[in-house]
Amino acid sequence: MDEGGKVYACRFALQALYGHGEASLVEGIRPINPLDVLDLKLLHRKENALIIDTWTV
Repeated sequence: MDEGGKVYACRFALQALYGHGEASLVEGIRPINPLDVLDLKLLHRKENALIIDTWTV
């Protein structure tokens, strides 16, 4: 993040799957609506950005 990277966290996954609230996020991580997850993935893939999904790490 210090070098210009962006980190997003799905609010649904954060709460329902991992049992954490937005207060648990490190400063700089942006919580987003679950409906925006696919939109961001498609936009970043179009620009050949590096995408790391937590379920594939």
